[in-house]
Parts: sequence; C-alpha cells; structure tokens
Amino acid sequence: SKLHIKSLDGNHKAIFSTAVVYRAGTDEKIKKASGSNPRFTLLPGVYDVKVTCSPIKTDKWLRNIVLKAGDQIEKQVYFAFGKIKVTGVGPDGKKLYLGVTVYPAGSSDMIHRSTGGSPRFTLKPGACDISIRVSSLKAEKWLRGVAIEDGADIQQKVQF
Repeated sequence: SKLHIKSLDGNHKAIFSTAVVYRAGTDEKIKKASGSNPRFTLLPGVYDVKVTCSPIKTDKWLRNIVLKAGDQIEKQVYFAFGKIKVTGVGPDGKKLYLGVTVYPAGSSDMIHRSTGGSPRFTLKPGACDISIRVSSLKAEKWLRGVAIEDGADIQQKVQF
C-alpha cells in the first residue's frame, strides 16, 4: 500500500517538509522521509503521520489513516507562512551587511536571527518586530508591527 503526503503553502505550491509515520495511537516510528512529496510504501494498517514544516517550526498531524492492501492514498497538508527579505542601505547608497533579529510583536522571545546583505525569513502569519543592526555604523533600527500574511513575499528596504 502506498501513502503520499503533499505539503502545500497558502498558494497551493509544494513545500519542503519532513513526514514521520507512526503506528496509530503509539509513538512507534515506522518510517521517515523529507521533501515536498514524501511517499511511503507501508503494510496494510492504521497510521498517524506527523508532518513538520521546518522554517516555521510547525507540526501538523494526520491521524488514523487506514491503509488496505493495494491502496494508494494521497493526503494534503497546508502550512501558512509569509516571507520577508530585509536590505539595508547606507548614507552613501551602498548595500550594508546586516544583523537582523525577528521577534513576535511586543515580545523579546527571538524567532529568528540572521546576518548578511539581504537576510530572508520564512515566518508564521502575524505581526513581528524586526531589529536591524549595522555594526560597521554602530547603528540599529527597528521595524515594529510588521504584518506577515499567508503567501506574502515582502521586500523591506531600510535607510541608514
């Protein structure tokens, strides 16, 4: 019997995830696979599948999937997220090397941190606060209450 797990974003595009198959109602792992369309060949039985979307650290469960001999079942899992890319420009108009930290709006619990010329983040929908540091200028700016919507792809330019 075959089980095909399809992970999709809000725009119905395939996304990378990890799927772990368990014997239903237990923590006995049967198989694990990663990709945008993990496929499993399994014996007839009842299974639970945990699907994890790594960039947003979110798990979704598919419970009590019944597989009979010869079945070919496809299950779809939707994950909601948006993307944001942050670019900093100096007084001379040149791109800066940034240290960017993302927090839930109004919170000091860091979600992500990255450095580079244009750090890019994949985030759950919701509002976030973003700290942008430029060590070469000893400067920091904040973007507060940035709305991340499902399917969004935001380009954020910050002038220093």
